[in-house]
Amino acid sequence: MIGDKIIQITPGGDEEMYQAGDVIVDTESSVDLESLISKFAFGGVK
Repeated sequence: MIGDKIIQITPGGDEEMYQAGDVIVDTESSVDLESLISKFAFGGVK
């Protein structure tokens, strides 16, 4: 998966589901796995 871009949508605890045309406003940024591995491998992690 390195280099690939994905979107993961996980259902939460709310009983009301999104409908067609709804907008998702509460999101989280992804972790850049390549950067994280590079920092660890080359001593950038503190």
